[in-house]
Amino acid sequence: MYKKFLKTYLYFCKSSLPLSELKKEPKKFLVISHTALGDTLMSTPAIKSLRLSFPETEIIGVIHKNYLPLFKKFSYIDRLYPFQKGIFNIFKLGLQLRKFEPEVALIFHGNFPEDIVLCKLSGVRFILKNKGSSEYKRFLSFYPTRRMHAIEKRIELVKAIGGKNIVKEMELGDLKELKVREEIKNQISRFSKRIKIGFQLGASHLARAWPIANFVKLAKILTKELDCIFVLIGNKKEKFLAEKFKKEYKIGNILDIVGKTNIEELPYVVKKLDILITPDTGTLHLAIALKVKTISLFALSLPEETGPIQDLH
Repeated sequence: MYKKFLKTYLYFCKSSLPLSELKKEPKKFLVISHTALGDTLMSTPAIKSLRLSFPETEIIGVIHKNYLPLFKKFSYIDRLYPFQKGIFNIFKLGLQLRKFEPEVALIFHGNFPEDIVLCKLSGVRFILKNKGSSEYKRFLSFYPTRRMHAIEKRIELVKAIGGKNIVKEMELGDLKELKVREEIKNQISRFSKRIKIGFQLGASHLARAWPIANFVKLAKILTKELDCIFVLIGNKKEKFLAEKFKKEYKIGNILDIVGKTNIEELPYVVKKLDILITPDTGTLHLAIALKVKTISLFALSLPEETGPIQDLH
């Protein structure tokens, strides 16, 4: 019912203008990346490229409300708004965005129909999106047609409107003001002299995750060779994976913080790791952005499309 209502609204909306009609440099951009953490992080190079290419323009950003604390000090966006599902929330946000009269929208990563509805409510005449579909093609002024890395695909949108100052490194806002509980700091500091190996146990879908039995086998091998501690990372829904790991591993060199950290504390924990072993999920991209060494494991997704492309050494 929710999506049906939004699609009905779009049925009465005009198509967007072709990019060929964009005759002068826009004064205001709307950028949208309102999905998962990893997707948002992979949008940061394009946002930075947009700012460097158009330093005099205003950039209004929309990201998922859950990740807002990580980007409050993200200097490349002038105004930042949280995205939240729901008909009322979307229409309220769309009307807020309309006040700033953005001219061009760049959807670096969004779910249809929410993303297109936000753009039409904001009043933009040109919409660029990281992928096209017959369902919403008439609303797009541009979308990439060839396969490439997700970061490069987002950057293609910036290039399409004339952006020339391009960077590919992911970046977070200033993390100094993030609130980290002393309890978390103390747990990590207890093991300051030991090698800290992060295990991200879960993923957005279990089919993307590495089997717990494999994590256990690896932990047993590493324990024989290294003076290490295994830091188990995950959200509250993944607590059962941590319990399964501990039941099968049965050795004490574990720090289990699965489900015990919030979004502001996760970067602090990841930054303290010597290496993170992880499937293709948000924590992987967070580690890359923080320049923490990773071993990334791919199952359903392709490393050519969502794997590390920066700091490969």
